[in-house]
Amino acid sequence: MVVDRHSAIMKTNNNKNVELKTDHSHLNKFATKDSNYNLVAREIVDLISTSIRRYDADIKDCLESLGVDMKSHESLRAEISKPVAGTCDWVVREVEKFLQNLSDKKAASKALIFRGGPGSGKSVLSKFITEHIREKVGFNVKYIIFKEASPTTSQPTPAMLWLIYQLLSENHTLYRHIQKRHEQQSEWTLEILLDVFENMMADGASESTIIVIDALNECDNEPRTHGARRDFKPLKDFMDKLRHLDCGVTRHFIITTQQIDELSIGFPKRKTIDLEAREEVKLAVEAYINDQVNGFLNDYLEELQKAELPEGGESSEDEQGGRRRSDTRLLRFKSLRKGYEDLLPDLVAELTKKADHMFLWVYLFMDRLRRLQSTSPGDIRKELEGLPKGLISLYTEMFSRRQKDQSEAISQKLPWILFAQQPLTRDELRDALAMQSHRRNPTIPFHLCRTGNLEKDLSLNFGPLVTIEKTSSRVRLFHSSLRGALLGKSEPPCEKLMKICQPPEEEHAEIAFTCLDYLCLPQFTLREFETVNLSDPNPADETIPLLRKFPFLKESGLLDNFPFLKYAATSWAYHARRAGEDHPKVKKGLNQLIGLKENLELAFQIFIRSLPHVHGKDIDLPHKLSEWGLEKLAIAQIKAGNSFDQKNEFGNHLLHSAAWNGLLDLIKVLEENGVKLDMEDGIRQTALHHAAQTGQVETVKYLISKNLPLDSQGRYKWTPLHYAASGHHLDVITTLLDAGADARKTDRTSRTPRVQLCAVLDRDPVSRTSLGARLETVLDRLSLSEHDGSERGRPSEGSGSRNAVHEQNPEPEDVPRETSSDGSTPEPPETSG
Repeated sequence: MVVDRHSAIMKTNNNKNVELKTDHSHLNKFATKDSNYNLVAREIVDLISTSIRRYDADIKDCLESLGVDMKSHESLRAEISKPVAGTCDWVVREVEKFLQNLSDKKAASKALIFRGGPGSGKSVLSKFITEHIREKVGFNVKYIIFKEASPTTSQPTPAMLWLIYQLLSENHTLYRHIQKRHEQQSEWTLEILLDVFENMMADGASESTIIVIDALNECDNEPRTHGARRDFKPLKDFMDKLRHLDCGVTRHFIITTQQIDELSIGFPKRKTIDLEAREEVKLAVEAYINDQVNGFLNDYLEELQKAELPEGGESSEDEQGGRRRSDTRLLRFKSLRKGYEDLLPDLVAELTKKADHMFLWVYLFMDRLRRLQSTSPGDIRKELEGLPKGLISLYTEMFSRRQKDQSEAISQKLPWILFAQQPLTRDELRDALAMQSHRRNPTIPFHLCRTGNLEKDLSLNFGPLVTIEKTSSRVRLFHSSLRGALLGKSEPPCEKLMKICQPPEEEHAEIAFTCLDYLCLPQFTLREFETVNLSDPNPADETIPLLRKFPFLKESGLLDNFPFLKYAATSWAYHARRAGEDHPKVKKGLNQLIGLKENLELAFQIFIRSLPHVHGKDIDLPHKLSEWGLEKLAIAQIKAGNSFDQKNEFGNHLLHSAAWNGLLDLIKVLEENGVKLDMEDGIRQTALHHAAQTGQVETVKYLISKNLPLDSQGRYKWTPLHYAASGHHLDVITTLLDAGADARKTDRTSRTPRVQLCAVLDRDPVSRTSLGARLETVLDRLSLSEHDGSERGRPSEGSGSRNAVHEQNPEPEDVPRETSSDGSTPEPPETSG
């Protein structure tokens, strides 16, 4: 370690020189007094210290690269109430049995699932289980909480990021299972994360780790577009991938959820406890009712006693009159107390009768009693008489009462809480509402419309039905069952609740219009800013990476002074699509923004930096709209005579953007307006490369029908088939092969598309397993084509690529890095996207 090992020698006691590269194990080389000993010892200590520091720094960097939004997860956990004493004790026996089976390697342990309807106390139960396991010696517990309506808390990928963050931050020895991915700067896809998670959980260090998942049913399961998969559903996809994990991993799971069909997919081996069929849960609800009713009446009687029987008595010159009044108050207090004591069993009995297994229903009714202006025994009995049974009926009745006095305020605020792409923070919501007020009264300056106490107003308008998270300050509906009822997803749908807001398309149009209005504020003028730096970090993370990507925002303080700016820039297009791009409000708002060139550029730069890819500045308007995913509006701007020939600084034209996003109608309009479909981008690749990389099957078919070269190879010698393989888009691979694409073409590191596909899937065993027989069929076909050339495509020339940014910031799931024969890492091509 001190000198070169091939020239190192040692002088023995008899002055013989021994070469240390030979076997010298028999020699007694060092004594503590020898100078050599001290020299080597210091070197060893320094090496170990340096290694530890470097290792710790790598782990810290890895944890940061996960981009976990800790506030959101911790806030959700903090919002869950602790159980009333004794109401969750029944579950200890089940958990202990689960832990015992997990510890016994011979036992056939299974995932433990608690299933119940809305309001049956699943989240409280989940928190109780987590705390119970945490207190046990020899076990540790990690948790995920799903919460709908927010990408951070409703999608599988952020959930797995949070889970791996917890595992790694507590046990650094697990870093070896993620180290290679981190060093490759892998994009954290769900498939990669599940592979890392499986390896971490298979590690002996995780043998006693329990994974608690709360509210699995709130994982997003709305149909999404994912490459060529138009019916992609995140929850179903998540369960399908969990199914392929080693069963030794899934037996570590404890889950709370409502009934969902996908459970049988993800956890074929499971023990399910139906909360609504357990007598212990019904008894727990009764205990909760007794606790709440007794607490409510005791608190009220205590306040009543202070009012009726003041400690100092009554000072009066007429002592006899004072005594009479005191006696009267005492008698009145005793009478009221007797009335409440008589009411107590009736109240408990009626609530027990109607609550069934719903803790949530009891909570809502007790909150309603606390908010009554008068809580005399007679008033409470009246409430009992009209007490609706069932959550939906109770929601309906609560909104009906509040709408009598708060109808306008509810109609203005509820759409933002119900239809926002993700829950707004208190400050974002305040600015959104202020923008609407400013639009109604333009003479009042915008900053003067930020009036009132939003927290107090929300409490007045909605009572317990809307909550503000303490940590993140995000404004949410207090329970997923209420959200479902308002959106018409309850069984059966409730017309009254659905009519509180306007039809969804109208509410989305109003939100889009307000976002566009906000972006037109005179403060948002963007005069000079540096273009994107090719070495910038991944912009997909939230605030800090966005600020690093776009220093102008931090330097100008715009995000501090205008908190709604980021949401308005990144989400207005989402609401425009939901409303319909031809909605009059969307058109009007966009036309206003188009007239303010600097404001438009600022909005676009914020939006494009919120994505996992970045474009240059100063692209024309139709190109911007294409990136926002607004095909109809982009077409309308072209037909209105707007320029669409400008390429960005990476050589990408609107055509390449449309192909990347699968906007086939836009491609056809460009073709009608004279755009050559074989146009190349900055690295000599065509629209076919762009469409193939993102799995746009219909676009690929159309471009093939227009005779685009199937085997064109740009600067990096990648064909469209290579790109389809890099994203394991099997349908696109099949389409290209059917058209005659040459599977023998190699890139500049001699990789064929088949080799590329295998390399991607070697890093992604979860996807390899889930693709199943279809994958084997495609691999066989690629292999056959390589060897006999029977499906060789038409010869072609040159090509191009989407965004040169990815040449230095590759997305591994699209174009993974591979080690070439000489051990180096070849520079991967990437279409911009």
